[in-house]
Amino acid sequence: SSGINAEYGKLEINGEDLMKFLFETALKQFPDSSFLWVSLAEYVMSKDVAKAKSILQTAYTTIPTFECLKDIVMFMITFTGKLGDVQTMIIDFMYQGLDKLSIGNPDTVIHLGDKMIANNLTGFLSEIFEVALKQHPRDKALWLYKIHNLSNDPSKDLENALAALPNDPDILLEYLTSLSFTDPAKCKVKWEEVIKESFAAPLITQFLQYIYLSSGLKDARKAFQDIQKWHAVPEKAIAALLNYEMVDGTSAEQVCYLFTILTTNFNKAENWKNYLDFCQKSCPEQISSVLWKCRNSLTETQIANLF
Repeated sequence: SSGINAEYGKLEINGEDLMKFLFETALKQFPDSSFLWVSLAEYVMSKDVAKAKSILQTAYTTIPTFECLKDIVMFMITFTGKLGDVQTMIIDFMYQGLDKLSIGNPDTVIHLGDKMIANNLTGFLSEIFEVALKQHPRDKALWLYKIHNLSNDPSKDLENALAALPNDPDILLEYLTSLSFTDPAKCKVKWEEVIKESFAAPLITQFLQYIYLSSGLKDARKAFQDIQKWHAVPEKAIAALLNYEMVDGTSAEQVCYLFTILTTNFNKAENWKNYLDFCQKSCPEQISSVLWKCRNSLTETQIANLF
């Protein structure tokens, strides 16, 4: 045994009692430290699993925060296979306290979700995300993680996500993609409704792809004309329609029209090179005119690299 002097008097205690004394003293000063509580549980774990569970439950009752829950989950991951039935009891008391859980940073919930999935501890992960979304209903990353990894009803969750974030392009795209399989008619109406809105600008390329795949090239051309009334068309969208024209189309004039839009709005050497390559293969009579425009649009260095 070893002796220690304290203001409470001189104590003669063995090493095990010393560790307990130190933990209890630290917890009196820092009762809100989930790290200390979990460290104490780890210390007693080798001799008394039930006692470790009791310590964790006290910690969770004392500190109903996500940080505490995360530390307890990491404890379970550390001792996977050694907890037996006690693991179920730990999950039960955490589950019962979820309604009191305070979640600060939603990103930490996603990080914990990855850890729990990787270690097959998904039993109450959906409920953790439900609590997180109640406290952070406009957090897109939380919605997408739940939909992709935990949802039993993706359609319902997508509708809830869209209600919380009606103008978010990523949520909209997820919703519309799902709708294209579950309700094609409703999907078409919804696309036509949202694509006119300014917040839908990032979805133009996907909209053209949707129209092309569902209705064909002719309707994709019409959709492109309409889009130009509402938005500045992004480079990827023009390139996508160009690809559709070169795969399914028979009109070299239509391809040249799109290349003209592309090179006018996105004056890049690569776009001019693709335009010239197309002319050489499909409409050689246009090469001289396109080459002249190219020389007047690019720098000498760009032209030298191009040829």
